[in-house]
Order: sequence, then C-alpha cells, then structure tokens
Amino acid sequence: MRRSLILGVAIGILAALSAVLSAGAAPAPKSPFVGNWWAVDPVGEEYDLSLAIRGSGYLHVRLVEPLSEECPTGGLLTASGRGEVAGDTLSVRVEGRCHDDRLPMMVDYTLTYNALADEMVDQHSLVWHRR
Repeated sequence: MRRSLILGVAIGILAALSAVLSAGAAPAPKSPFVGNWWAVDPVGEEYDLSLAIRGSGYLHVRLVEPLSEECPTGGLLTASGRGEVAGDTLSVRVEGRCHDDRLPMMVDYTLTYNALADEMVDQHSLVWHRR
C-alpha cells in the first residue's frame, strides 16, 4: 500500500512538472498597434495600414495609398518600414515607392494609439480604425 502511494505521488509530480515544462514561458504581450487598419482622408481617399511584429520583435509597418499625390501619375503608393513604440506612440520611417517605380522617398510617420476607442491618430490628424 505504501509503495502504491509513493508511486502515485511520484507520477503526480512528474505529470505536474511535465505540464509546466511543456507550457514554457508566457508569450510576449501583443502590441495594441498590431493589426490591419484603415483611414479616409478629408477628400475621401482611403488608406490601408498593416502592422505586424517580426522575428526579432520589431514592428513592421506597411502603408498602401491607392491614389497618392506623391506619385507623378496620382497612382498607387506603397511604403514600408520598421517602427518603434514608446508608450502609446509608434514612430516609423517608411520608404515609399510609386507603382511607376520612380525613386523611393523616405517619410517619417507617427501614430498615437487611443486604447479607449481602439483607434490611432497620425501626425496629420487622420484617424485610423481597426479592420
């Protein structure tokens, strides 16, 4: 009987230890900036923004502007860059390129996250909504 009790306790301890080891460390908290966002400027142009955490933990930013005035033909502009978060503010320098392959342009971009509304506002007062 005593031997069965010891064996039962040992099995229980091994099971608990196995569960702890297989669970590993808790995942890193997800940034509230991560996700897909959209915004519409005052003239009705819609923008898309994707934010994702990449391999080494930095925030990758991808912006799409379908009818950009920055492009000579008023066409598609895509921009991407690496963002840094400080509190509720994301700062990023994006490299933009027009669909006509003209030389890339560098733009500094700042987004401030509003947790209460779950939206962001950029330095141009454009409000970004989560998709």
